[in-house]
Amino acid sequence: MALPGEAMKVLREGPEGRRRFIDSGIAVNHPALANRVVVSVDFTDRRGHGEDFYGHGTHIAGIIAARGFNNRKVDGAASGMAPAAHLINLKALGSDGSGEAADVIEAVDWAIKYRKVFGIRVINMSLG
Repeated sequence: MALPGEAMKVLREGPEGRRRFIDSGIAVNHPALANRVVVSVDFTDRRGHGEDFYGHGTHIAGIIAARGFNNRKVDGAASGMAPAAHLINLKALGSDGSGEAADVIEAVDWAIKYRKVFGIRVINMSLG
């Protein structure tokens, strides 16, 4: 599916761009996403850190914001669509990819509440 022009412009913003992911978490130690996650909130476990034990959230975060760790430049074939973006990780899905609607709603509410604090303009949810 093609993105509308304004959405594509937001995705390609510079380093100040922040992307929110409501998914299974993000593997913050992944080399292509190192130092990219600004904040992590785990809605599945109040003691959790938003770590991705399923892999889907990390995969989607990489498509959007990975920086090819073999590249010297920010752009390149191994980079995501917005390699200068930083990520806000809102984990709402568990280690098997399933989740509760209440956790997803709470994550969306959190993103709305803190939209000005973190400059939130785009939320990605790929829930199945």
